[in-house]
Amino acid sequence: MKKAILYRVAFLFKWHFPLYIYCMATPDAKKRNHRVITIVILAGAIFLVTVLAGYPQFIERYYSQGLYPFICMILHPVFNLLPFSVGDLLYITAVGGFIYGLVQMIRLLFKKQFKKSLNALLGLIISMQGAIIIFYLFWGMNYFRPSAAERLHLQDTVYSVNELKAVTGLLIDSAN
Repeated sequence: MKKAILYRVAFLFKWHFPLYIYCMATPDAKKRNHRVITIVILAGAIFLVTVLAGYPQFIERYYSQGLYPFICMILHPVFNLLPFSVGDLLYITAVGGFIYGLVQMIRLLFKKQFKKSLNALLGLIISMQGAIIIFYLFWGMNYFRPSAAERLHLQDTVYSVNELKAVTGLLIDSAN
């Protein structure tokens, strides 16, 4: 049975034969293969985000004025109930989880459990990619919008030092 699987894999993937023998001959092969497929799909999604970054008008129309207000309508009432920043908590948790996963992977390498450490590495990669996708979906795409000056049709104007001092004085007086 194992030989038939290996020959089938060798026929389909001649140029990566040793890699596929390794992946197919292990008991966790399905899990590992699913993780590799997930990594490829998430990498494709990240690539799509980088391509969309070059189209600020598309981002403005479909994300900033389409999807993002809907996300805000759902998340803001929930997060406003909490007296702390949920984003900061997520960042701290993500960094802590990454460090924990890295330590676990290194520990497995020292114990010479290479298959388990490979699974841990694949899990770390998926976690990082997932965090990137979630960040861009919930907020990060706004960085690719046209600038505020473009959206508000502002023009560059040159002011003299005396004019800036006068405005600064007015702002200081109104603040006091």
